[in-house]
Amino acid sequence: MGCGVIWEPQGNEGHRFFSFNRQRKLRMGSSPIQIDIINKADGIDIDDCYSRKTTINVGGTKISVISREDLIKNKRASGRSMDIADAEKLENQ
Repeated sequence: MGCGVIWEPQGNEGHRFFSFNRQRKLRMGSSPIQIDIINKADGIDIDDCYSRKTTINVGGTKISVISREDLIKNKRASGRSMDIADAEKLENQ
């Protein structure tokens, strides 16, 4: 049995707009344009990250996002090969 919310616009079968799963992650959109909103992450402390956050403006709405350094830390701590490759790309930019 699933957990959370899934919204599928009418006439767009198979495309999930957003979902909330048991890992407490809110996912919006679909790859490659996808946003994950989480409240827990490997290798970082949310309180420490909050003090280093970056704020971006999207359509007049201010959104707080994790700093580049904390994102790299998180991706390395996950241990997943895809995240480690992402961390390496971020470090080389």
